[in-house]
Amino acid sequence: MDEAALAAAADLYALLMPSPERALLLDKAYLVIVREQSFALGRDPVVEPLQNVHAEIGAETSTGLSESERVYLDGSLRLQWR
Repeated sequence: MDEAALAAAADLYALLMPSPERALLLDKAYLVIVREQSFALGRDPVVEPLQNVHAEIGAETSTGLSESERVYLDGSLRLQWR
């Protein structure tokens, strides 16, 4: 987290919304997705390589869900409200 940018922000809008330049880049990237109808990788436009995201997850990689007995095959959705 960039503490200096957080302290310098005037309000929540300044923290959440992209700059005009970035907004234009995102619009152009999304237009490419729509024109190509290439939603296989999602609908979110990406204008630079993603960080903190696995490029590929192998079948041998455990998510930890099986070990914690949190895999349900009955089609139900179980939420844990706290």
